Formats: sequence, structure tokens, C-alpha cells
Amino acid sequence: MIGNTSTFSKVLAKCITLLVFINLTSGQISYQEPFYRGATEAKLTDGGYEGVVVAISPQVPEDEQLITRITEVFMNFSNYLHQATEQRAYLKEVRILIPATWAEDPSYESAVSERFEESDIRIDFPPEERTPSKNLPYTSKPTFCGSQGFYIHLTPEYLKNENTALLYGSYEKVLAHEWAHYRWGVFDEYPRPLSDDPHFYQASSGFIEGTRCTISITGTEKILLK
Repeated sequence: MIGNTSTFSKVLAKCITLLVFINLTSGQISYQEPFYRGATEAKLTDGGYEGVVVAISPQVPEDEQLITRITEVFMNFSNYLHQATEQRAYLKEVRILIPATWAEDPSYESAVSERFEESDIRIDFPPEERTPSKNLPYTSKPTFCGSQGFYIHLTPEYLKNENTALLYGSYEKVLAHEWAHYRWGVFDEYPRPLSDDPHFYQASSGFIEGTRCTISITGTEKILLK
């Protein structure tokens, strides 16, 4: 576990409350006065991403379990990201944007600049064209390599049903993969599912290569003991 603190706050357009701070080491919850940034201005400050917005679509029916799962999944992802980046990055502040159509709750804050259309992670039903792998997480990234994508898409079923999620791998690794697409502009090292991506290409050497990570980058194998 890491010794940093992640903030999870729930925002609704109708009421104001306090931010909920969850310590990733002890699990202890404390409270602090609301602090806001622009919903599209997630920044990395002293190793912590602030202003990350996870937005639930207005099309999703009210479900308290979904909020609980978002908190659990992203707490674990933050911990994994911190370890995977060798303590260089974690999620310091996450805001869960709740649809205004949901009932009010004393734990909800008032949304200021957060909007579903400008959120970092969107919880919504899958597009119709993705029916064969409808719960597969994906990142909308029509941008160049190294440029930030538009958003990460997750379905309610993916977050709430662990058996469904395991079809694609552990939550932590899948989200780290999508975060690399979204935040760092990294492309897949393999042909994307349900796409026309080529499985092979002609390299500058003239040889036919498989679509994969480059072999020109070397490293050292490490075995991590839990």
C-alpha cells in the first residue's frame, strides 16, 4: 500500500457537502472543506493527479452500489499506478459526477464546473457498434502519439460485475493500460479488438514485423514479491 492520500468526492448539481478523504494505507476517512478545479484540468502535482473527474451518464439508473464500486476500483488503481510508476504518480483527487436526476444525498457536493461531456472517465452504456465486446473498456483517442486522448469509457456492468471484468484482466492493469492511452498518448502494442488494425507491417528495414512493442528498448526484469 502507499502512504499517500486519495480524495474521492461526489458531486451533484443540487447540494453542497464536504470532500471525503480516504487514506490508502489505513482506509481511514476524514473530511475537509470543498476544493475545486476545472473538470478538464486534471494536473499532476507532486506526483498526484488532481481534478480527475469520473462521470456517470444521465442514462444510468440510480445505483448506490455503482458509486461504491467506482471508489473501490479507483482506490486500487491509484495504488497500482503508484507502484507501477515507481512512486511517480497516483490519483490524489477524484470527483465522481452524479447525474442531477438521481436523488439528493447529504454526502453530495454541488457541482461547479464538472460536466459529463468534459470528464476524464465516463461511466455509460456501451455504444451499439461494440455489442460483441460491449463491456470492454476503451479510450477515445483520435489524437497523435504522445497526445492526450478524449476520455476513458467504462460500463456500469464492468465496474459492478467482477466476473465480467476478469474477462479483460484485473481492474488495476486494465485501467493502467487505458490511462496510458488517455493521459500519455500511448497507442496499443497489438491490433485493437473490433478494428481493422493490421497484425503485421513492413518495417523500415524492409522486413515484415508483427504489431507489438518495439524491441529496441531494453530493460531489466524485476520480480516483485507481495
